[in-house]
Amino acid sequence: KAAPIGFAPLTPGPSAGYTIGQEDLLEIGVFEQPDLTRTVRVSGDGTISVPLLGVVPLAGLTTEQAEAKLRDLLGDRFLTDPQVWVFVKEAKSKKISVVGAVEKPGTIEMLGSRSLLEAISEAGGLTHQAGSDLYVLRPDASGSATRIDVDLDDLMINGNPELNIPILPGDVINIPIDRLLHVYVDGAVRKAGEVEYKASRPLTLLQAIAAAGGLSERASQKGIVVIRTHTGGTQEMMKVDLKAVRKGKQPNFVLENGDSIYVPETFF
Repeated sequence: KAAPIGFAPLTPGPSAGYTIGQEDLLEIGVFEQPDLTRTVRVSGDGTISVPLLGVVPLAGLTTEQAEAKLRDLLGDRFLTDPQVWVFVKEAKSKKISVVGAVEKPGTIEMLGSRSLLEAISEAGGLTHQAGSDLYVLRPDASGSATRIDVDLDDLMINGNPELNIPILPGDVINIPIDRLLHVYVDGAVRKAGEVEYKASRPLTLLQAIAAAGGLSERASQKGIVVIRTHTGGTQEMMKVDLKAVRKGKQPNFVLENGDSIYVPETFF
């Protein structure tokens, strides 16, 4: 059943328990007094202007305390037992920011509690450019900020509940955009070409070959060459015995951005 005109729903909404602040947009109404229903913005000095009462300070009060204050003021001078409701339409004073590798970076108004995962979800989720870590900057009363580092893989992949921290008004969640790097695999592999990886997740020789579809049937495991171009244009050629790497006799070394891997064919 719909609530009467000019009266708020009886069930608590997202405004319940919210502390009103500057620039918040409030909807204020009185049961059976439609002329007193107003949408008002809390001013920079924490006050609102309402019919009959004029300027009333509300910043720092919860919505329930604001309802009680308006009810008492109206009841003392104008109405008998008025039923007042206050609903927060825009929580401009309680914002968080989500920046970096999310689909919809920007500010989020907080009408209630948020966890880290909920904030990321509300920002559209992560993009493919997200790295393996994020951090939350949390301001304090002194004007400085505390940095909280979170292992993104542990949070998102392992589902570690301890990392799904509560987010507070004023927090800035930064998911750094990871740099995309490339190596090139050519020769006797199933999918020759460019292999893309993230700077936060180093790529080994074996991983690059696996990403290229693995060795073809005619591949020679002993004659693999890694070509690395250094600053200034000089080239270094490293010969690798893949069988020895797989047996742990040679290192499965980490590749660098721009490395080229050539896998020759066997003559037999």
